[in-house]
Amino acid sequence: MTDLRMPAYGISDAGGTVIRWLKEVGDAVHAGESLVLVETEKAAVELDSPATGILREIRVSEGHVAVAQLLAVIEDEAAAGEPPISCPAPGELTGMPSAAEPVAEAPVAPRRRTRPARLSAGPNVRAAPAARRLARKHGVDLAGIRGTGPRGRIVRADVEQLIGASQPAAAADAPGSGPTAEREELSQIRRVVARRMMESATIPQFHLTVDADASGLLKAQREWRQAGRRVSITAFLVKKLAELLERNRRFNASWKEDHIEIHREVNINVAVATDRGLLVPVLRDCASKTIDEIEEQLGDLVDRARKGRTRPEEFAGGTFTLSNLGMYGIREFNGLINPPQSALLAVGEIRERPFVDQSVIGIRPEMSLTLAADHRVVDGTEAAQFLDVLRKSLTRL
Repeated sequence: MTDLRMPAYGISDAGGTVIRWLKEVGDAVHAGESLVLVETEKAAVELDSPATGILREIRVSEGHVAVAQLLAVIEDEAAAGEPPISCPAPGELTGMPSAAEPVAEAPVAPRRRTRPARLSAGPNVRAAPAARRLARKHGVDLAGIRGTGPRGRIVRADVEQLIGASQPAAAADAPGSGPTAEREELSQIRRVVARRMMESATIPQFHLTVDADASGLLKAQREWRQAGRRVSITAFLVKKLAELLERNRRFNASWKEDHIEIHREVNINVAVATDRGLLVPVLRDCASKTIDEIEEQLGDLVDRARKGRTRPEEFAGGTFTLSNLGMYGIREFNGLINPPQSALLAVGEIRERPFVDQSVIGIRPEMSLTLAADHRVVDGTEAAQFLDVLRKSLTRL
């Protein structure tokens, strides 16, 4: 037998939340194969099987787990002889006698009579966690439902169809009823974002904005694409920022109460919007990388972040943050510093704008660059100079 336990990743002892099992009890698994999706404080990650064999037992089907808590048991395929065991979903009752087994009556204390509930089926029924939760809420017996999911698995839509057919609308028309707010439980990632933003509110930060000529950026991007090398605007910005941060190290620093910690390596966090919340994976040692290398690493990180396949360590150690909302049509915005960093750059949409240069009026593509800076670490003049140098450097790619 080999145990699969919740790892600590050396970052936090807060544990995580089991979101979805990628394998089912009784399935053959291989060492290194992804078994379960778990959400930690840093990211949603896939935990791999520690051994090759049969997924004999699932101890936690969903919900919060502590560090080192047992999640599942892997048994060597040759030794597998007993029927697999799967834990009940949270709130389910187990050990109920079958209809063929007589139940001995025992005297019990009088109690208030309640309506008997129909229990959802036990662990031997193949059902998605969402389907189990809905079945428990409405007292639906999953054993009587024919699943339409993969390999006959019962999905949420199957339960919804049964509820709609067997329970006519009544509650909505009851006296005093009306629209109610929906409750959305906080994910681990959303909790972390909320906590970090509260910490950010304690930083004496200020914002400066400049409009930058984006003609050079767009020209460089076209030339690279014509040469068969696809590069995003974000990759160009990361490279230019890395070069500038090497020369202006106070923007690549952290406030430590009694001193300022200046980082030797430029590690830039790039904000990524996902369906689970805002994630900021880090691109490490950007100053030593080429634009091609930055683009390759950036594309990989963004893709895996949106699929929930990043690792917690890929979010730690950032020294500066870049947040680009230009692709959503946002012209300009103020970002909040990601503590313990001392600065963040917010990038707006590239759009055609009128300009005046030495009495010449014209139209050119421009983008807004807004720098958020920690006033304990850098002064306003330093931040203005940093932005001015960055703005001018974008015309020389």
